[in-house]
Amino acid sequence: MARSEAKAKKAAEEIMDISENRNAQVEGMECDLTSLRSIKAFSDRFYKKNIPLHMLLNNAGTFLPPYDFTEDGFEVTVGTNYFGTFYLTHLLMDKLKQTAPSRIVFQASLFEHLGHIDWKDLECKRSQESGVFEYATSKLEVIMLARELNKRLQGSGVECFISQPGLAHTPLYRKSDHKKLSTWLVDAAQWVYGQRAPQACLSLLFAATEPSLQGKGGSYYGPPFVYLAAIHIPFVTGWNTGQREPGNVYTRDQVAWKHLYDETTNLINGKLKEKNIASPLPVVDQILIK
Repeated sequence: MARSEAKAKKAAEEIMDISENRNAQVEGMECDLTSLRSIKAFSDRFYKKNIPLHMLLNNAGTFLPPYDFTEDGFEVTVGTNYFGTFYLTHLLMDKLKQTAPSRIVFQASLFEHLGHIDWKDLECKRSQESGVFEYATSKLEVIMLARELNKRLQGSGVECFISQPGLAHTPLYRKSDHKKLSTWLVDAAQWVYGQRAPQACLSLLFAATEPSLQGKGGSYYGPPFVYLAAIHIPFVTGWNTGQREPGNVYTRDQVAWKHLYDETTNLINGKLKEKNIASPLPVVDQILIK
């Protein structure tokens, strides 16, 4: 899944190039998380394929992009990383239930420590930039979503997990706005301390596939919370797959989880109605009653 058909096709080809299973079938599909309309179109195409969905890895996102808003009126960072992820996950929920036991993994970040929820401006319309604090807030909201959703999915066979990669040396920073000092600082740090992608993805893959995690939904995995220790240390077992606890107070506030979930549902439903994109999004409690 990628923002354009060309990028999706390229990603599928790259996966096949490194795959040891030459009989594997890999298909890339277009899905732009900045657009509720694009997400709905992707979901419709996916359901028509009538294939199972055993795990959903919510890894896509943006970091320090040029200041902008999505076509639906969200600041682009929270619109992509949180609202787009929220909508996509809910559209695919029926398919995840059909193939249970299944898992949803949400990719978080150490930056969640800096996140703050402005309950009067969840869309971040008053933000003056698409910067570090917008990114931190989007990742905080992702953790809150994962934990609230896991509560609501109890007994469904679908579990939610959270992973974070530490500081990763990936092309993500090349796509950031290099007019920002913070972009240069993080980019420099990832060259010195960042883990390579094969190590940085271990927490995500562990949360998605480790059998011993069955029944432990809502838990959080990744390298230790020491920024300069996010480098890969050879021969240290479990460095990237240890169970951690996020630092932001909201990640332990169950009342805040529910409030954020309800407000997000209302906001997205308002956008869907305004643009005549789709019928209202059912909350997970309603999905489970079906």
